[in-house]
Amino acid sequence: MLRPPYGAYDLGTLVAAKVCGIRYLVLWRATMNDGRLTTWGGPLQPGDIIIMHFDNHLLLNLQIACYLAALQGLHPARLEDYLPPG
Repeated sequence: MLRPPYGAYDLGTLVAAKVCGIRYLVLWRATMNDGRLTTWGGPLQPGDIIIMHFDNHLLLNLQIACYLAALQGLHPARLEDYLPPG
């Protein structure tokens, strides 16, 4: 799997990833920073990925993200469960 930095990629990125054996390009629809959840395209949906970073706020961001997801009836799941067979 490849998560392109900043979500930026082009055909060259895809070709290089394939040559390296990468089968999936993984993007996200939400970010969690400083205790704030930001989504694009509406509220969280099953299968949405929330990107977080390993920093001093990771634990708090993770707790808040799980709480906000639970309010919508969602819970963390394995990414593999949402990928097409490869």
